[in-house]
Amino acid sequence: MTATQINREEFLRALESVEPGLSKKPITEQSDCLVFQNGRVHAFNDEVYCRAPSPLESFEGAVPAPKLLDILRKVEQEELEVSNANGQLIFTGQRGERFKVRVEAEILLPVEAIEKPKKTDWKPLHPEFGEALTVTGNCASRDQSRFEATCVHICPQWIEAFDDMRMCRWQLETGLKEPVLVRQSSLRQVPSLGMTHWCVTAGWLHFKNATSGLLLSCRRYHEEFPDLEPVLKLIQGEPAQLPKGLGDAIERAAVFSSENPDANLVKVRLTPGKARVSGCGLSGEYSKPLSAKYAGEVAEFLVPPALLQDVIKRHSEVLIGTGKMWVNTGRAVFLTCLVVPDDEQAQANGGEQ
Repeated sequence: MTATQINREEFLRALESVEPGLSKKPITEQSDCLVFQNGRVHAFNDEVYCRAPSPLESFEGAVPAPKLLDILRKVEQEELEVSNANGQLIFTGQRGERFKVRVEAEILLPVEAIEKPKKTDWKPLHPEFGEALTVTGNCASRDQSRFEATCVHICPQWIEAFDDMRMCRWQLETGLKEPVLVRQSSLRQVPSLGMTHWCVTAGWLHFKNATSGLLLSCRRYHEEFPDLEPVLKLIQGEPAQLPKGLGDAIERAAVFSSENPDANLVKVRLTPGKARVSGCGLSGEYSKPLSAKYAGEVAEFLVPPALLQDVIKRHSEVLIGTGKMWVNTGRAVFLTCLVVPDDEQAQANGGEQ
């Protein structure tokens, strides 16, 4: 490879776009590496494969990803000269600043397992897909012991997901001919990547950004997904209006609840005429009382703050039923199970609800 001049920010953007395909540990050969080949940069962790055009068109080899990304984010050079010598990729900036990263000349990334879509396979992605995927994906479980609950079920007419406490179905004409099951963890970056087209092959769900050239492929599964229809037919309960100011209170409560990465949940407690939002973590806790148009029994629910924020942006009226709270926006149906009210905590707050 001859010395090449690159723009650091453009190069970094290209590398960051394939980050969803990286793994922190070497799950497969070079799964923790950025692999440069055929004018593209590749990343593959056995569940997600990403490919994007590379500014280093003639360079081929595998580079450990964490350190390369870290140093590129820290240096302040606008332009860098890049060369490859003695098993190293050498970056040189102005006034003698230089850094080198190790190169594995042999490319072992096992991307041959990924089917290559044909040009005629690609279909435009529905403009609401990213939004629907974000909301439903927030309902998928993180408990790996129940595989189907960790997935998003993408069907011809809707997208859905569930865990032990909540579920969501978003009505959407996806254009699929048959349902596709994909891990939520594989899909979580898709809404932020500006994807414009998608297609399905035997073992993979593919997305691409027609402008940047980014390709992302997610492994699909063929296990059975539970039928959620019987639950969705039971929408009933006491109407309630979620209070104004709930969004701000959720944002503040999430400052502390976010310290619980496996269970980032805020609590909302409804009593006649009132609501209280709270969040707690290792560093502390936050709570705030609010007025609410509600006349039913005391009800509490726990919900991921990002999911609740998404829900209340679209709909503020809910139904409180036996053990459940429903939100029906017309396009989406969201359900969360109620929890047993914590009366001891209520007393600790001086009886204020």
